[in-house]
Amino acid sequence: MAFIFLFMRNYIVLIFCLQIGILNAQSLTGIYVLKPISGVGDSSELNEYSKIPDFYLYSYSNNKSNLEKISKGGTKIDTIKGTLKEYNFDYETIVTNIKPTKTSYYKNLEEKTFERVSVANEKEIYVKDKLPALNWTITQETKTIEGYLCTKATAEKTIVGYPLKLVAWFCDKIPINDGPFEYIGLPGFILEFGYQGLSTATFINLKYNPKENISIEPLKSTTKPMTIEEFEKSLR
Repeated sequence: MAFIFLFMRNYIVLIFCLQIGILNAQSLTGIYVLKPISGVGDSSELNEYSKIPDFYLYSYSNNKSNLEKISKGGTKIDTIKGTLKEYNFDYETIVTNIKPTKTSYYKNLEEKTFERVSVANEKEIYVKDKLPALNWTITQETKTIEGYLCTKATAEKTIVGYPLKLVAWFCDKIPINDGPFEYIGLPGFILEFGYQGLSTATFINLKYNPKENISIEPLKSTTKPMTIEEFEKSLR
């Protein structure tokens, strides 16, 4: 009897663990397309190089996600010509555009931490910190994105000294509390995200599998990590 009881107990524990594994097994992949709209401050006019969208490959599984830039980056120096008609004066302005050659994000949603590794002008920057907590306001406004009914949410955040309004469209039918970059905190998956008036990231090629796990690994870097605050201070 003791043997049968022990066997049955182990069998029940095994079944329970398998059920938990099945419940946790889900994956989501796709691409965020980041389209710039305008610059910050006085740099409101974008040249053609700046208008080119960036593409980020997104993967999620088991409360972890990875976002990796797959479009080309680099530095481009443009000469912009203009005319002041009221003064009959022509002028030229040199504009330097720098797009990182590498940008990768990793999030552990259970621990609410994230990492970002970016490379620009052959310099690697490694940020490792807690995910920022935002005070989202969920509105009644809805729209359909890629066939999914989404709800609009807004929040405010100051980045490198600039107060910005964040706009997110999330789908509560996709049971994953995540979105692009370091943004989370809504009851569903963020299919569109933007810094109002500056840029918009839209999710395409969505593939959701409720019964599959994929490997999501933390980022690797030989550079000393810095916090978000330390990184923003280095930009000022």
